[in-house]
Amino acid sequence: MVAEFRKMSFSFFELGNAIKTFHVSKSLPLPVGDILAINLVEKPTIRAKLKFALANTGKTEEIELDNNRLAASMLYYCMQHNIPVPKNAKKEIVKTENGLALQVSMN
Repeated sequence: MVAEFRKMSFSFFELGNAIKTFHVSKSLPLPVGDILAINLVEKPTIRAKLKFALANTGKTEEIELDNNRLAASMLYYCMQHNIPVPKNAKKEIVKTENGLALQVSMN
């Protein structure tokens, strides 16, 4: 049996763009402003703490996204950029040195 394994790596910049694009497309709330930092936490599951510079206020706000929201953002990014991801494949996200990766495998 042939197995397929792919890993799509997202830099922190690309991950931020994927998160913003996904939230806008689904009308999900996000602070209005630029993402200053993304900190990944691995235990018990991967989640991201995003720090935003709020537009025109000089203030910052932090939010946390769980692994499901991160994976959905990454998958949506792939769909928008015509990167094929099989529906029946096993999907998981893993922390990398420079961001986050979406790993896809099929047996």
